[in-house]
This record gives sequence, C-alpha cells and structure tokens, in this order.
Amino acid sequence: MYIDDFWSLIEESSAFAGNDREKHLEFLRRELEENTSDIIRRYCVLLMELLKKACTEDMWAAFYTMNGGYEEWGFEDFRYWIIAHGREFWEKTLENPVEFLHANVNIAEGENPDVTFYGFWSVFKTAYEQKSGSELGNSRDWIKIYEEVQRCELELEKIMRPKANNYQIRKLYPAMYEKFFQQYYYLLKIYQENKRKES
Repeated sequence: MYIDDFWSLIEESSAFAGNDREKHLEFLRRELEENTSDIIRRYCVLLMELLKKACTEDMWAAFYTMNGGYEEWGFEDFRYWIIAHGREFWEKTLENPVEFLHANVNIAEGENPDVTFYGFWSVFKTAYEQKSGSELGNSRDWIKIYEEVQRCELELEKIMRPKANNYQIRKLYPAMYEKFFQQYYYLLKIYQENKRKES
C-alpha cells in the first residue's frame, strides 16, 4: 500500500511542478509533513531499495554519457532524477536504461542538460528527522539497506571507472555517447549563457 502511495506522491509532485525542481521539492515537503514518521521512514527505505535495483552497469553508463562524465554523488542523484519522473518512467528505465533513455530523453539547445536531482533525497530525510525527532541513521532497516547500496555502488565503480578511463564507454555505448556525451558541454555553455542574459 505505502509503495503505491509513494509513487502517487511522486507523480502528483511531477504533475504539479513540471520541470521546475524547486516547485517539485516544495510540493514534496508540504505533502510529507502530512504523513507520520513511520510512513516517511518507509519511503526512505524504499528509496534505498530503488537505488539498489538501479545499481547496474548499464545504468552507470547511462549516467556517465548523459552527464558528460562522472562526478562524485552524481550517480545517486541521477537515479533520483529518474525516480522523480514517476513510476512508469522508472520501471521502463530499469528494464533497459540505455535504450529507453536514448529514445525518450531529448535535451534541446537552451535547456538545462543536468540529469541529476540534487536535493530530492534530502527532502525525505529531513521530513523524517523533523517529524520523528530522531536521526534516520538510527533506523535499523534504513541503515541496513543504505549500507547495501553503498557496497553495491563501490563495487560497480570498480568495474565501470576503468572502462570510462580507457574510453571503453564510448565503444560499448556509441549511441548514448554520440547523443548525450558529445553534446553535453555545448548545451551546458548555451544554457549558462542564457541564464546570464536573464539575470
């Protein structure tokens, strides 16, 4: 039940906010305040379980190519970005990250090429700690799955980082590399220039 409620929350937030991430976060904050600490904790555990499911070589490669390279914590925030799109987007991405994202994500000139969602996780963590008066790290079920995620990510990076450093990613995932990686810094430059003009 709470899993369906979680995805309903995500989809309502996405429908309300569109591409405005601050609105998305504000909607989540407001809605989470209406839940019990136990429900929010369950959501936090679920988020870790989702991260673990998406700890795969293809998902890492999708992040690397779409993000214009690797950055610390970025892989986690990339998976939150996918989750924030809703259940159907998440499930289809999970089935085949490379093919689905290549076919369904298009970043036009002038758009923000950032495919990570910094701040998404902290909304849930903060909501729990404020509601419960306790640190999330004191929750045994959360810390258990969190540690599993950390181990999974560490092992995955040991496999994928050498492939990236040796230019194997572009050979193994040529379509993703051509569509996203080669365009990332150009799109970022245009986006930043437009933002400067607006300010």
